[in-house]
Amino acid sequence: MNICETRRKILLAAKNEFANRGYNGARMSSIATLAEVNQALLHYHYKSKENLYLQVFEKFIGEKKSSIVMSASEEIKNWFVTPEIELYANLYLHIHAHLLFVDDELERLISKAIIDKSNEIKNIARNYFIPHMETMKRIIEKGRKEGVFETTCPELLILNIFTFSSDVLQAEFILSGGEWQEKIYTDKESKILNHIIETTFKSLRPADGKLDIPELDGEQMTYINSVLDKIKKERFKCE
Repeated sequence: MNICETRRKILLAAKNEFANRGYNGARMSSIATLAEVNQALLHYHYKSKENLYLQVFEKFIGEKKSSIVMSASEEIKNWFVTPEIELYANLYLHIHAHLLFVDDELERLISKAIIDKSNEIKNIARNYFIPHMETMKRIIEKGRKEGVFETTCPELLILNIFTFSSDVLQAEFILSGGEWQEKIYTDKESKILNHIIETTFKSLRPADGKLDIPELDGEQMTYINSVLDKIKKERFKCE
């Protein structure tokens, strides 16, 4: 097994261990066992439990994924389209990107970090989540100025956009084995995306006006899907 593959296996094992036991309960010895490496090699690559914890967040949430999405959002801005189309394109991009990277283990890891009031999760939010939320706010404020969007508190609407998919993923275990699981989690990516788009546009519809959900043209969809392919490769990239 080469160095690249070793590091990848360690990160996946660490994600599992931190998700199941939290930071304080996680053991480097358990991570080494899950990764099928000796503990000396684990410390050689990641030095300490704290550094490994940070690297798990960085790999599965951090800068590389975030920079790809932010660059794509800037490109979409330069399409010079209506606020409706820019919002739709960003919703499609952000929700799919989130679902590509975040799995059950990562959701549980994040939940434990929030419960523990971890500084690491606050830093992740400040560095990676809030810039994406600001992008959405800029688009919605533009639409408000043009009279096509109406909302009293765009911040709450945006927070709901960014937390809804995580809430749905975390609820899957609770609903497992019943009718609700089948109805919600069959083709869950499309259902989550369509629900967020539908409720967002309904929430932004002016009281005395009309707001239709737009469609992207073929070239626009091809661009966004190429970005998502890039993100998918980044997730499984060995480094």
